[in-house]
Amino acid sequence: MPAPVLASPLFPESGRNDHHHHHEEDGPIITNNLEKLNAPNDDVTTLSGTSQTVSSSVNKNSWNYYKISFPSRTVMTLSFTTFDSITVYVKEGSIPSSFDYDYILLTQYSVKTIVSTSLNQTTTFYIGVASDSSFYSYSSYTLSISLNQGIPNWVIGVIIGSVIFGLCVVLIIILVPILICCGVCAAVTSSGSSSQPKSGNTTVTTYHVKTPILTHVFTPPQYHTTTHVVTPPPPQNDPVVYYHNNANFYPTSQQPSQPYNIIEHSHQHDIIYNPNMPSQAVNYHKI
Repeated sequence: MPAPVLASPLFPESGRNDHHHHHEEDGPIITNNLEKLNAPNDDVTTLSGTSQTVSSSVNKNSWNYYKISFPSRTVMTLSFTTFDSITVYVKEGSIPSSFDYDYILLTQYSVKTIVSTSLNQTTTFYIGVASDSSFYSYSSYTLSISLNQGIPNWVIGVIIGSVIFGLCVVLIIILVPILICCGVCAAVTSSGSSSQPKSGNTTVTTYHVKTPILTHVFTPPQYHTTTHVVTPPPPQNDPVVYYHNNANFYPTSQQPSQPYNIIEHSHQHDIIYNPNMPSQAVNYHKI
């Protein structure tokens, strides 16, 4: 698309000399019904109101400019219709061009929604309508603009809260299954590691201790060993005749004297039971 040639109000004939002959042949020149001022910066039509429809035409390779101001947080809806080749450019704060713009509408019936997010109390947008026709000397169009008043702060708060809540819900929906899977995997891993024998340098030693059982059975003595020791009395000078009287011996010349000393030694033996040899009894004093 060739760059549009702007008609300067200081030089009214610039950009139009090539079309005078064409207009004279085809008919009278149809001019815009918008107010045009001589100063270059004032060659812009100011629009006001919450809803406007502008019907106009733009010369071939020329531009028509509009500006509109509205408070911040206001939504502007822009659309146009035409039977010719028209392009609409929008720029905030300054006049747009074919290579410097914020928004663009290329075809009719397309709708552009613009929201003012500026921190200033009032925002100004400039609208440029350019003719791209190469067959006609001018192009007609209808420009529709509507403004919606600023959104209340409580509505903005509700919208922001809803967005944050939705993000939290989505995050929870994503994180909960992940955490559950991680917990299950950790449980399976720990149970598998505990069921497997330990390997490596760890040595498990099992000690078997055998404690002998010794039973000491006290039983009555099985037998007695008795030793009789007979000590004769000291010798006498007189002849003695010895008579046996109840195992005591008396001299004949004297009264019965001290008998022989008889010492009886009796030893009692304990019986030790050996559990390994139950059929035998071993006679020990000590183990």
